[in-house]
Amino acid sequence: MSMFATFPYADRIEMLTDGANYTKRGNFILETEKVWRSRHCPMMVTGRGNTKLIGELAAACLLIADEHRNFAKAIEHIEKHINRWREANGTYQGTDFQLLIAGWSPEFGFGQFHIGSRDFMPGMSVLGVDTVWGVFYAGPPIDPEKTAAIVNDDTIKDGAASFGPKLCQLARETPMLNADGGRTFPSVGGHIDLTTLTCDGVETRRLMTWPDRRFRKIDTSLSPVVHGDQLPVGKTAINTAVPKWVEARRQGVAA
Repeated sequence: MSMFATFPYADRIEMLTDGANYTKRGNFILETEKVWRSRHCPMMVTGRGNTKLIGELAAACLLIADEHRNFAKAIEHIEKHINRWREANGTYQGTDFQLLIAGWSPEFGFGQFHIGSRDFMPGMSVLGVDTVWGVFYAGPPIDPEKTAAIVNDDTIKDGAASFGPKLCQLARETPMLNADGGRTFPSVGGHIDLTTLTCDGVETRRLMTWPDRRFRKIDTSLSPVVHGDQLPVGKTAINTAVPKWVEARRQGVAA
């Protein structure tokens, strides 16, 4: 499990995610983008945990968003699916995971929601859809004083592009227990993406990159390259066309 952090503003939500994938022993094996963007409503998904599991959960969330084409309705139906799964299967026996879903709807504006395999924080449910208020961080247990020196009332107003590199470098230098393998090692690596969600869509840009070597443990002494121009990674404008499978389902042609 690596890291993500979200920062809500009046006109947007900004999110930082890393790109490291590694073995249970902590060997870096793959660098991937960890943001899934909806094409049919302003919504983005990220997560921590088993790569395959997070990908499947994110894809399912996007499929629901494609059908309902509205973030508020998508969250409503995602919660219904999660509740049905929990009632049918009981206690979750798999590896730990966290899923973060953020978006915008005309009815309620911006919103953030968290789904976790356990109660990662006081007041959070197990396999439930919890509303997230304000800044949200999930990752290595970074030092509170060092964090406050990086992210505070003075710096946060300038946006995550200004403080993100320092915050993510601090997370990278903080070892973390990997729940899947039971070992402690640095887990933030590959790159850091900055994703911005507005009422018009979602855009992801590369904020910084580390020269991590495959099949080796993450070396925290390696210096990152900070991309001042923020290299474009992906952008999703809202597609107003109704997907064919949705239209077919509405007409009763498909189940």
